[in-house]
Amino acid sequence: MASIQSQRKMSGKHSVSCNNAPFKAHIVRQILQLRLLNIVWLCLLLVACSKERLDAPMCRYQGEAPHLASGAAACLVRIGSKLLAIETEHKAWHLPAGQAQQPLSRQCTAHLAVWQLTGFNVEIGELLGQLEDETPVFACDLQAGFDDSTDTLPVPAWAEYKVRQIALIDPFALTPREWQSPDELIVIRSYFNAVKAPKISEGPAHDVPRPEPEPTAE
Repeated sequence: MASIQSQRKMSGKHSVSCNNAPFKAHIVRQILQLRLLNIVWLCLLLVACSKERLDAPMCRYQGEAPHLASGAAACLVRIGSKLLAIETEHKAWHLPAGQAQQPLSRQCTAHLAVWQLTGFNVEIGELLGQLEDETPVFACDLQAGFDDSTDTLPVPAWAEYKVRQIALIDPFALTPREWQSPDELIVIRSYFNAVKAPKISEGPAHDVPRPEPEPTAE
């Protein structure tokens, strides 16, 4: 009987303490701190598991050619007798290309696409023509300190989820089935021949960044 009364007294004390405003505030603070700690740990976990993408370099281009308004664009990079091409999960080769990136011009969209897919900082040159889907193709200069004896190139960590392989290939040794759009291969070869083989540089290209002008109508 005495033990029951003592338990009642203890429970009564407990109920009094729970109704105390400072005690309630303390409990709320503890809950908020635990939630904040969980959020911090989750953010740290996401950062640790992610693959960092370096900031894209400023768009580089040759001459004073008018910039085409925002839209898809592709780059044709010739290194000696080889063409820079990428292979995606579809196991077919194609040029580095990107979709419209507002408010970038097509030239700078092509520049950004090459960087995001290969990690190379090219210099955008003349407009060579367009693909079947009317995507313009620009001649892009890459002075990266290697020549056409190179076969495969490393894929940047941030592009591994969609790029299987980067390589220098002979476009005349490919069969149409090996190209993403078989009918485009003939056009790609003609554009390739129109590009003068660049001289091999002893080192990485020297960046001469230029500000992106306001997009103009095509």
